[in-house]
Amino acid sequence: VLVFQDDTDARMAQKKIQDSENRLQSFLNNSPVGIGIWDREFRYVYINEILQKINGPSLKEHLGKTIEDVLPKAAPIIRPIFEKILSTGEPALNIELSGEVPATPGKTTHYLLSYFPIFGELETVAHIGGIIVDVTDNKNAQIRLNQQQNIFQAIIDNVPALITVYDPKAKVLHVNKSFESTVGWTNEDLKTIDIMEVCY
Repeated sequence: VLVFQDDTDARMAQKKIQDSENRLQSFLNNSPVGIGIWDREFRYVYINEILQKINGPSLKEHLGKTIEDVLPKAAPIIRPIFEKILSTGEPALNIELSGEVPATPGKTTHYLLSYFPIFGELETVAHIGGIIVDVTDNKNAQIRLNQQQNIFQAIIDNVPALITVYDPKAKVLHVNKSFESTVGWTNEDLKTIDIMEVCY
């Protein structure tokens, strides 16, 4: 006796699962930020393509390896964060970290890190998830802006004339040293004084 079993439903269910996994993988790999998962021994169990590019070593050189293996210079900072997450179950968000990674030897890069617990059975922390954002371009732009502001500050502070810098609403933002020594008001004083009312 031949028995034919229709496995259409099973195949459709399997296809849906595969499609769902493919969408998730595409989402993770096309994310603009690095995404990683670590186990309780702080070994990499998952990284997306962006995190692999941020760190440098290949996918194979990540998986199953500890943070010390992959990022020896950053590990002394990251390990205590992971240990605290395991012990408290609380996330650690928006941590600024700067330094070298294998992907850019000899170059300082800047990152914004957020780590969070992934709970397993009995509400214990089974894994640690992480989101890593490369903010090097923004940080370098801020550094350049600060340098320009410092140069501007040095110039106006050494001009013998009285200089006052206003915002668009005529609020005083800064006065130079000549103003301070002549008028007697410092920049700290002007935080509480309306110079327009006093002068007019």
